Amino acid sequence: MFWKRLLISYLLVIMIALSFLGYIVFNQINTNFVDQVINSNEIILENGSNTLSDFILRMKNLTLDISVNTKLQDNLSRFNNGLPIFSHNYMNEIIYENQYINDELNRNYARLKIYPIKNDIIFNYTEFFDSYLPIEKNDGNSYVFDTLDKNGGFITTSLYESDSNYLAITSLVFDMSNWSEPIAIVELNISAIAVSSLLYNIKLEKNISPYIIDGDGQVFLPYLDYIKLDNFILLDSSEQSIKIDGQIYLKKNVASTKWKMVGVLPEDTIREKSEGVIRSFIYTTFLTILVLIVLSIYLAYLLANPLKRLARRLKSFESLEFEKLAVRRWYSKEVKILYEQYNYMITRIENLIQEVYDSAEKEKNAELLALQAQINPHFLYNTLDSINWMAMKYKAEDIRYMVNKLANMMRYSLNSGKNFISIEDEIEQVRNYVGIQEVRHNGKFKTYFEIEDDILEYKIIKLLLQPLVENAIKHGFTNTGNYGDILIRGYKDNENVVFEVVNEGDQVDLEKIEMLMHPENDEKQKSYGIKNVNDRLVKQYGQEFELKFFIRSGKTYARIDLPLSHLEKGVSNE
Repeated sequence: MFWKRLLISYLLVIMIALSFLGYIVFNQINTNFVDQVINSNEIILENGSNTLSDFILRMKNLTLDISVNTKLQDNLSRFNNGLPIFSHNYMNEIIYENQYINDELNRNYARLKIYPIKNDIIFNYTEFFDSYLPIEKNDGNSYVFDTLDKNGGFITTSLYESDSNYLAITSLVFDMSNWSEPIAIVELNISAIAVSSLLYNIKLEKNISPYIIDGDGQVFLPYLDYIKLDNFILLDSSEQSIKIDGQIYLKKNVASTKWKMVGVLPEDTIREKSEGVIRSFIYTTFLTILVLIVLSIYLAYLLANPLKRLARRLKSFESLEFEKLAVRRWYSKEVKILYEQYNYMITRIENLIQEVYDSAEKEKNAELLALQAQINPHFLYNTLDSINWMAMKYKAEDIRYMVNKLANMMRYSLNSGKNFISIEDEIEQVRNYVGIQEVRHNGKFKTYFEIEDDILEYKIIKLLLQPLVENAIKHGFTNTGNYGDILIRGYKDNENVVFEVVNEGDQVDLEKIEMLMHPENDEKQKSYGIKNVNDRLVKQYGQEFELKFFIRSGKTYARIDLPLSHLEKGVSNE
């Protein structure tokens, strides 16, 4: 069994290790202990680095909260556009009226500055003139200009003044109505007192606080530099520990900045600790042997059993079975972590599957809406032109007829904002359209409908047939001067609903239709009707149900096949 093999492995490792223990303790324990002390202090230093990094990130987020303040945005946009800006006091009131921002600034002894921008010129409030004036770049404010040059992101630097040091964070404020337009720079100055308080519990050996070095290689904290640091340590960006003159220097970079933390460990302190460890190790060796044997038996069983359960559950992934594991109270911390991470992974997989599905649905719907919105409304303008012409020529009835037809078309087209419409309503939409066109073109063509009753209740994408009829009228009769008939058919054919628009007029150029439906590049098309219908059919029902054109017995056929398995019944405007 697995737990027995694990137990035997534990015992073998313990006996082999203890056999060489005496030799190891006197020859290597010093080195190992030094490494352990260094590692533990590196971890402490890393925790401090992470704490400082998290604090800087929180302050960066605070600058973002300030940047998106609506009133501040309005005021800065006015300035950027050359309009009068409100007073400096009003600018401060805008920020400090937010209780969260006010509390954060006070808690961290932070100062806030706003530098408005106009025409890529940075302005600063001048108390003497009580106005915002352009500023020139110098050694003291170069970081402000670096923020503008960076065009996004944050600049973290340090300011050294007579009363205190300050951690300065600057970022660009962009106009929320035009994200490419910078309108100000936000500067947040956090007192070193706040930083020192934040790292109060970060202590190395002998309760020594680490140094904080800014991006320019200057000591930011502590204020009193009781050990003068070598320039190599101040400027070196690596995290490799080094030994100089009986001191061990540990370094950790602060994430997302050029800052770092440096810890100083005296080698004498480590050596004193190692001697005590050697004595303690000798006293506890024999007791450790007994304890380890007992623990080996216990741990072998305790670890093996839940690991076997975890292995079986992972094996079930092959059959796509995702089931969480119960975390028992008596499991070891490591096993609990494994189980919790496994359960978290299961949750993430399920969420990701759902997110991918939802994202695909949303993308599909968005593309359908975008394609449907491209239908060219030129027939509406032509109709209005015809109505105007008839108003001058006839006075009443023809106008009323066409207006009613046009109103019906608009009502069916809008369909209460829905994208699907019953076949009955789609046919009614086409009847309204051809009624208008027959009057407009003075009987150049006649339209006939052959629609089976048992398909009328099925729902389809709206505005599928009208563009085809429009194309038949335009290219079959209007442009050629021919006379003839248009037949619109709708019927069931096996597992599909079929629509055909048959045109007796001038025959269509099939190569031209193919180029319209499948253009070789993304250049803007002159007409969207045919391509739009085809794109929506493919998006909704698949590539095999694309629009088809062919010529038979001298007539042009436009054919749509819709799968019954994808169609629902119902009233479109219910």
